[in-house]
Amino acid sequence: MTGFGAGEGPVAGGRLRIEIRTVNHRYFNLAARLPTELLSLEAEVRERLRRDFDRGHLALQARWVAQPLRPEEGRVDLERAKAVVARLRELQSALALSGEVSLELVARQPDVLGADSGQVEVSWTEVEPVLAAATAECRAMRRREGEVLAAELRQRLDLLEQSAQAIAARAPERLVRERLRRDFDRGHLALQAR
Repeated sequence: MTGFGAGEGPVAGGRLRIEIRTVNHRYFNLAARLPTELLSLEAEVRERLRRDFDRGHLALQARWVAQPLRPEEGRVDLERAKAVVARLRELQSALALSGEVSLELVARQPDVLGADSGQVEVSWTEVEPVLAAATAECRAMRRREGEVLAAELRQRLDLLEQSAQAIAARAPERLVRERLRRDFDRGHLALQAR
């Protein structure tokens, strides 16, 4: 059965959309396109879909409608800071400069402070409701298509039944015609034989 379903919902501070397309296929065959943040959940996605779809080719696409919140983690390179302080003091001594090496001066130096973009943590409990909504919509569409096909098949079976009844009703006429033809053929042959 063919079908389409989509679900959308909040995940990891962003908004995730999952779309499922199905076509008839002899076996269960999943082609999933997931963002990198969801790759670790592919096995759970596959198992959930296998429970809901016995067979068929399923094309699943998940994408971020609104990007998830990425934690910003401050990074301090202490070794780099110590090296900067040592070089600044060395420079201060070599040039006979006065003053102190300040925190602001050290912090402004390249690679002393930085921000690493943290990895987004996505949990199955956040993704599962979005997948469930897409699955339910797809299954409903497949069910509607099945009902339409069933109605079409019932209509065709009814037409076949009506035709069979019409043929059965005319069967005695056919038998009479066959007897007349047989008798005619016998009589015609008898006349030819004379």
